[in-house]
Amino acid sequence: MPARVCFWTGMIFSTSSFSRRFRKKSMISNSLIGSEYR
Repeated sequence: MPARVCFWTGMIFSTSSFSRRFRKKSMISNSLIGSEYR
């Protein structure tokens, strides 16, 4: 397996996991803000 393919696979995996984590954080912050404004 070439190093470039391994690099891109790692990049895609890290970005997807990061976006999932970010989405979870944004959902939590949105729920906190919504409870404050209610």
